[in-house]
Amino acid sequence: MIKSLFIFLLFFLSVNVYSTGIERYSVSDSIHSSNIEEYIELGNEYVDISIDTSIIIMNKVIEVALTEEQRMLALNVLSKAYYLKSNYKKAIEINKESLIYYRSIQDDENIAKVLNRIALIYIAWGIYDNALEYLFSSITIYKEISDSVSIGKAYNNIGLTYEKLKKLKLAFTFYQKAYKVAIFIADTNKIAITTNNLGVIFIANNEMDSALYYLNKSISFKKIMNDEVGLANSYGNLSDLYYKQGDYSKSLEYLKKVHYISERNNNLEVKALVNSNLGRLYTKLEIYNLAEDYLVEAMKYAKQTQANYIILQVNKNFSELYIQTKDFEKATSYLKTYISVNEKVYSKEQLKKVTQLQVAYDMENSNKENEALKELNILNENKLDSYKNAKHYIIIMIILAMLLLIVVYSRIKNNIKNNKIINDKSDKINQINSELLEANNKLKSSIDNRTDSIKTEIEERIKKENELKSLLEKETKTNFLKDKFLSNISQEIRTPLNAISGFASLLNIKLKDENVSEYVSGIYQNSNRLLHLLNNIIDFGKIESSDLKLSSEVLSLNEIVNNVIQLYKFKINEKKLELKLDLDMPITVFADSVYISKVLNEIIDNSVRYTNEGAIKISIGELNSKEVYVKVIDTGIGIDSQYLPHVFDSFTQDVNVNTSSYKGVGLGLPLSKKFIEMNGGRIEISSKVDSGTIVNIILPINELDISSKETVGNVLITDTLFRQKEFQIFLIEDDYFNRLMLETILDNVGIVTSAAGGDEAMSLIEEKHNTGEEFDIMIIDINLPNGWDGIKLMLEIRKKWPLYNDIIFIAQTAYADNADKQRFLDNGFNEYITKPIDSEKLINLIKYRLMT
Repeated sequence: MIKSLFIFLLFFLSVNVYSTGIERYSVSDSIHSSNIEEYIELGNEYVDISIDTSIIIMNKVIEVALTEEQRMLALNVLSKAYYLKSNYKKAIEINKESLIYYRSIQDDENIAKVLNRIALIYIAWGIYDNALEYLFSSITIYKEISDSVSIGKAYNNIGLTYEKLKKLKLAFTFYQKAYKVAIFIADTNKIAITTNNLGVIFIANNEMDSALYYLNKSISFKKIMNDEVGLANSYGNLSDLYYKQGDYSKSLEYLKKVHYISERNNNLEVKALVNSNLGRLYTKLEIYNLAEDYLVEAMKYAKQTQANYIILQVNKNFSELYIQTKDFEKATSYLKTYISVNEKVYSKEQLKKVTQLQVAYDMENSNKENEALKELNILNENKLDSYKNAKHYIIIMIILAMLLLIVVYSRIKNNIKNNKIINDKSDKINQINSELLEANNKLKSSIDNRTDSIKTEIEERIKKENELKSLLEKETKTNFLKDKFLSNISQEIRTPLNAISGFASLLNIKLKDENVSEYVSGIYQNSNRLLHLLNNIIDFGKIESSDLKLSSEVLSLNEIVNNVIQLYKFKINEKKLELKLDLDMPITVFADSVYISKVLNEIIDNSVRYTNEGAIKISIGELNSKEVYVKVIDTGIGIDSQYLPHVFDSFTQDVNVNTSSYKGVGLGLPLSKKFIEMNGGRIEISSKVDSGTIVNIILPINELDISSKETVGNVLITDTLFRQKEFQIFLIEDDYFNRLMLETILDNVGIVTSAAGGDEAMSLIEEKHNTGEEFDIMIIDINLPNGWDGIKLMLEIRKKWPLYNDIIFIAQTAYADNADKQRFLDNGFNEYITKPIDSEKLINLIKYRLMT
């Protein structure tokens, strides 16, 4: 501990302290061969404290390093420092120097590590093709040395690169491979990273549920490891997810977390990204001043990091901001930068590379020619020394003169040749410059044209969006009025129908004359047909607006068929038709009883209506191990073969059926087909004119035991026995005729007290309570006058007299929608019955509730 403190103090005294104003220092005096490893460790620690200090220490260590191993360790730390300083070029140069050394000693493990480091720097720099080249080289070596951990890292980095290149399928493939390796080696950190990356791909593919699963999984691991930077990454991705879903408040919540972490860790790249995304989000929230402030900060950090992909993103977000604020001049400026920056940078780099190659080529040729001349001069000097004899002096002089002439001629010729080459290349360079200038002008013109086009397109899009918004508001209002109209007309028709149907039922019981009884039965049946038509119209509207919902339960198919047949026995007897039934096999299905009954009602009604003589046969049974059927066969007029393919089309009728007896609106069979399909089944129809029709209703078989299901229809208690119990029934109904009809029905089974509204009801209950009694069952109409409704009255009764929390409340109303039924039950009603009220059903319901 003392030794480490001494080294640190020695170093601190030798380095620059910025607050003192000293600009240069040296630590070479304190670095010796005995403490190089300690200084490498110290330089590594300073990477996170002061990058410039770390660089100075590592450069001194490299100067005095005794072994290549020490030098490589120092280069590794130096590379990391330049990377964090965003000097990617210098970081790559240092790593390539390390790569040369490791290749010279054939150290495969370190070769692969350096290749992977270079690839990561290229990814940060935005040069993805180079990154992939180094990554694939590293993974080949990792596979040869069977390094599973490093293979997983390489897979993850390849996925990241493909993600940057927008090749999402390839990115997903390699992220999956990395995830499998992380699971195999049970590395929590790697699992956290790969699950985060998989979440990002699912966001890009708009698979938000999968994305949320993987991102939350990643966050849970990162919290365990206390990985704050990793959490910032995952929070940023969650923000993107909620942004895409339009949940901007949730997106902002996570972005603020990322912003806090980035400020605390001073990570410039994360700062650039989070400020850019905050700018984008505040643009969407129309808080333009904040959006502009964050984007200015983002551009500052992006330029410091030299990360091209962030710079482009910020330019794009600036453009979107100024489009929103209708500052099209600025929007166009940033859009130009976004479109052209890659092309311009690439063109300049290409020109620079071409020029460098030409200069290098010229210098190489020039050096070769100079070397040839030097060799020739040396040769001539040697020859001159060998000729000493005076006798050969003249010959030597002649030879030297000739050689001199040759050299001069050769030099002149080479100069001419070189000048020609230089001129030719100058012409080529000028031509290239001219072509590049022309290309730049064309590009500028193209960008200007495209910008004008985009500006026009944006203006047209804003205009269309305003028009669509207006149309949408109009359509929404129309749909609301339509739904309100259908609901109101349903209530207005059902209320008088309730009285008609109820009084017809009572007359049928009271009158003994056979003919009058038949007339009353006719009234009753025709009111039911009118109700049937109303229900079809309402159901058709629900299906068209996709608002029809089923309420499935275990049903006895025998019971449903029997109940429907009872409605048509009068008509069948009147037409003197033979009714054949084969309903002995007990069959259960899992379906919506209301809509299955409607379908059977429609099919049997058609058979009775269109059969004038002969028979109607109805049977049920198992079609196979998974399906059951209801078959209806008649000997009626049949369906024309030309019309048969269109029998399930809405508002369509057989053109050959002309008599008024057969008219309808053409909704019954189309609705029946939709109801059966919604219950998982199908309808099959075969027919021949004058020979009759066969209808097969096929439903999935139920695998549950119906014996466990309690039904109101199973209550077998006589009216006389029930009347003896003297149950107190309280009826609240504001319509006089409906109240009179219900009082008459209920008088048969109990002691009835009635009220026309909420105030009268509260008063009567108070009187009853003061005598120490309460009612046994409450039947309340939902629509009541003078500021009351059924739900409000029920809640007020239970609040004022807690004893009524154990009393049965039945809602009776003209609102027939399943959603209405659920609303009444959710608010506290125990049962629900729809107008027109079936007297038998109401009595059975009361018996069931009071006697079971």
